[in-house]
Amino acid sequence: MARGDHIYVHCNLVGIPSYTHHGIDCGDETVIHYSEGIICRTTIQQFSQGKEICRSPYEYCDSPNLVMIRAESRLGECNYDLIFNNCEHFATWCKTGHEESKQVKPLLDVLDFFKWRMEFKERQSYQNLIDRQNDILRKINHEFKQNNLRQTKEMVPQMLQENTLVTNNFDYRILEILLKEGCWQEADELTAYAMLKVLNRDYERYFRLIDIANFPREDLLIIDKLWLEYSRNLFGFSVQKKIYQSLGGIQDYQYEIWENFSNKVGWRMNDIPLLYEQLCFGINAPKGHFPHGKKIGFEVIGFLAII
Repeated sequence: MARGDHIYVHCNLVGIPSYTHHGIDCGDETVIHYSEGIICRTTIQQFSQGKEICRSPYEYCDSPNLVMIRAESRLGECNYDLIFNNCEHFATWCKTGHEESKQVKPLLDVLDFFKWRMEFKERQSYQNLIDRQNDILRKINHEFKQNNLRQTKEMVPQMLQENTLVTNNFDYRILEILLKEGCWQEADELTAYAMLKVLNRDYERYFRLIDIANFPREDLLIIDKLWLEYSRNLFGFSVQKKIYQSLGGIQDYQYEIWENFSNKVGWRMNDIPLLYEQLCFGINAPKGHFPHGKKIGFEVIGFLAII
């Protein structure tokens, strides 16, 4: 450890999900960090409480002198907020000038998704939707608690696994949890949300041809892999691609083949397109039933060409 380093320790308290506590190493056996809601300077022993101290690596960060100036400028501050201004926010700001907390980012992402989801005008039963979303948040919180416990025991493998689900565009760990829990409708809507978010089209809620052509293949492969894994190869873009090609489908949209494809994957019944709420949100749905995404529609053909 050296002066100006961003350091952290893993904490485990009964009844509380595992978390990490962060601070700035002053290089003189003291640390500046949030303690009991106040940014203060304590001994490194008081900071670590006997736990192993880890150093947070940075590809780009400011000089140790600037890091220390920032850290010391906020001594005495008592504006702690778990979601928006926690110890990790403070430490990353000292290092880079930008606040970020990786341990709460997934929860912020899912809250953004819920907000986006609630904006549909056709949503009538808001209370049922809110209750459902609260139940999902509890499941996500439990899953992250279990992941953190596993990470403490098997730090390197867990970090490698999580890194494969996080791109520069989106954090797909939430999608994995929804699929693992069998929340098929929420996972399907999150898939559409993530794809729109990647392209900065979440406000418009639809894809243009240029968006499809420029969609990152890395993200599409992650989405497909998760759907395949947790549906036992029943759902996923690659499953849909095989069905579409078996019907003679090519990259260009063809109305008759699209109708046959929609019938095959269960998006139509008696030649009539089903409403989104009429889909089968379960593992017993027809092969290729998901991702549907509500707003992906026939644009899915363009995405199949990327797989």
